[in-house]
Amino acid sequence: MLPSARFTPRLGELGGGPRAFGPLIALGTALAACGGGSTSAPPAGGVPASKPATSAAANASSPAAAAAVPSASVVGQKAPGPFSAKGSVTESGGQATIQATDVLQWQPNVILAKPGDKVTLSVQNTGNTAHTFLSPGLNVNQLDIPIQKTTQVDFTAPNAPGAYQFWCNIPGHAEAGMVGEVIVQ
Repeated sequence: MLPSARFTPRLGELGGGPRAFGPLIALGTALAACGGGSTSAPPAGGVPASKPATSAAANASSPAAAAAVPSASVVGQKAPGPFSAKGSVTESGGQATIQATDVLQWQPNVILAKPGDKVTLSVQNTGNTAHTFLSPGLNVNQLDIPIQKTTQVDFTAPNAPGAYQFWCNIPGHAEAGMVGEVIVQ
């Protein structure tokens, strides 16, 4: 095994002599004098300014935070995932249609109904992902929504006004936002 050799140039061996380092020394001195743009040093007086507290309420205007806030007037069981309105349809003559999509959303996901109306909801699975429909608040047990098929969901809108949530009960779907509401008004 050969001993390793280290090359340590002496000043002047790299060419340019001491003058080659002049601009680097000037740059280092200038950065040190201005603090190099760092904001981690405490201000004069030695006490760093505190950052304002950030709360979930302060960030509620962001789309992600807004999606995580459930409807304030939910009646009955709430979905296991976040609700964010993505369009609405009004039940007319006891009929309404929504779609279940591959991006794990109901489209639209708000259905407007009158108290006591008998509703037949046509749920069209427009994608290649299986879904289910579940709404304990509407007394709808879990129904399968097969790929590229339409499933009829029958329920009677409750007499009490409010928002009754429904969701896809396949693991991860409601948690990803596949949650809707029937608004009785």
